[in-house]
Amino acid sequence: MVTIAVLVDYDGKVKTTSPISGEPVLADCATFAIRQRQFKPYTVNGKPVQVESRVVMKFSKKRVGVVLGGQ
Repeated sequence: MVTIAVLVDYDGKVKTTSPISGEPVLADCATFAIRQRQFKPYTVNGKPVQVESRVVMKFSKKRVGVVLGGQ
């Protein structure tokens, strides 16, 4: 599990990210994925504002099977 602090700009684009916890390699992957996102702008009284939030990403190991032919 990785936690990333995210600052979302007025237009919903990710302005900054900062890893808070988790394995560094997974934090890099999570940061890359978050930066690709377009968020819905947060509004106060109908006006878009910047907002800081935290994103938690869970990673899991999946087994990969290999099939060998010609046997």
